[in-house]
Amino acid sequence: MSLGRRLRFAGLVVSLCLPLLSAPDAGATVLPLGFVETSVVDDLVSPTAMVLAPDGRIFVAEQDGRVRIIKNAQLLPEPFIQLQVDNIYERGLLGITLDPESTENGYVYVYFATAASRTYKIVRL
Repeated sequence: MSLGRRLRFAGLVVSLCLPLLSAPDAGATVLPLGFVETSVVDDLVSPTAMVLAPDGRIFVAEQDGRVRIIKNAQLLPEPFIQLQVDNIYERGLLGITLDPESTENGYVYVYFATAASRTYKIVRL
């Protein structure tokens, strides 16, 4: 291969690789303009779902059956509840929501795989 041909080939390789070198990290979050990523808490274990309460608390379902509460950007040390769940593979505590009248009745609904019968339940707490 002639020197000129090798230089053109090298130039082609560099031009193809430069976008890869300057591309954002594959794990980086790309946000729309005007959005800012802010970490709220870091100590959750396999969170599967969350719901925001009218008073600002965040209820977080963890796969192992714990419902955790974040209040004033702090993860409360004690779980709201610990359910006995079957959390093998992709089972476990999978969903959580608040009753539309939760400010009056305090009801929280959860969806999980039961440990005893390996069926799924929706339970009101």
